[in-house]
Amino acid sequence: MNICFIDSGIGGLSVFNDFMKRCNSCDKIENIYYFADFENSPYGKKSKQQLIDIMINNVKNLYERYKCTFFVLACNTATACTIGALRQTFKSFVFVGIEPAIKQALQSDGNILVMSTTATYHYSKLLQSYIGNKRLYFLPLSNLSSVIDKYYDDQEYLYTIMNKILRPYIDKNISSVVLGCTHYIYLKTSIVKTLGSVKFFDSSSGVSRRIINLINDEIK
Repeated sequence: MNICFIDSGIGGLSVFNDFMKRCNSCDKIENIYYFADFENSPYGKKSKQQLIDIMINNVKNLYERYKCTFFVLACNTATACTIGALRQTFKSFVFVGIEPAIKQALQSDGNILVMSTTATYHYSKLLQSYIGNKRLYFLPLSNLSSVIDKYYDDQEYLYTIMNKILRPYIDKNISSVVLGCTHYIYLKTSIVKTLGSVKFFDSSSGVSRRIINLINDEIK
């Protein structure tokens, strides 16, 4: 079994790395690949149809080159916009997606800031189902993932950007932040410096466990 993790850049490495820590028992995996689609980054400002076309092409190429049949969409935007179309197009392949961890965050106290890309905000059925919840503040952003790809190791620069973006939320009593884009894990330091001590929620560990369960089912 050949598995490929797909993201527009480095964000999906958070899912990839979490999986690699857990997959010791998955000895039936032959190869594991990570595909960063820098050519089409950022995904967050593209239309749904653009993303579907991009992802179908990516999956075709990755299958032809590496014979991958198990794909992890380690990207909230790709999941929200394309996973249904991919499952319809490649019926014999396995696709695992990732969604914002809003349900888990709502089990905590206080107000919650939900950060995502603009495309995820508009096309995630899960996220849209919570619009109107008075504890949630939604912050959709279009180009931030590509900035993180370039400056992920420059915390001072990221803080300068995030301080401006998050300034309207300083007085909203935010106690938790949902990282609804895998890239945003690189913003934790900047978020804390701006909003103070908050609890973070992302779906990397849940996706890793889901992948392992599916792999075990596939090889029985």
